[in-house]
Amino acid sequence: MRYSIVHLPEGTVKRYHYALVQDIAKRFSLSVNTEFFPTHVTLKSPFEKADLMLTKIELEKFARAHHPHPFVVHGFGHFETDTIFLDVSLPRETERAVEGLRNAIRKQIPETSWKAHESRKHFHITVAKGVDEKFWAIWEYVNKKQVPEFVFPFNNVALLCLDGGKLTVDTIHHIDNKHR
Repeated sequence: MRYSIVHLPEGTVKRYHYALVQDIAKRFSLSVNTEFFPTHVTLKSPFEKADLMLTKIELEKFARAHHPHPFVVHGFGHFETDTIFLDVSLPRETERAVEGLRNAIRKQIPETSWKAHESRKHFHITVAKGVDEKFWAIWEYVNKKQVPEFVFPFNNVALLCLDGGKLTVDTIHHIDNKHR
């Protein structure tokens, strides 16, 4: 199985993302189903793992040791002509927390594979992927919209499982102030 470590935004950001993905899919005849693609910010790119016990323990330890820090959405971005996304930035305290989680996984679970680009990860929430031939039309459309601006809490860390083309939540650990 393939897994990713992610943050699952809630509330306004999740509703905005869902509506935007549905709007773009309908307007540009894309076969996108948000039921199979939850709103998320990837913290660790997909990896294959048979035994997740240590990974789940590290995620739980991280959630207990931290309090929520902010994520910030400001505008749109893209990767080449393949992917359009909500651009997510991390204030310094959030960046330190995410890097701490990554370092803990590298140290405690050294057999977890890491891609070369992960250290330079551009955080984002995907709104359209695999759109090469429709990229410019979609890009023009989203850039006519009001610039999305959200601040939302990094208040959970989750393990997503890719099974049969569907992303499902395997485990979620909530981050709160009670543990600090």
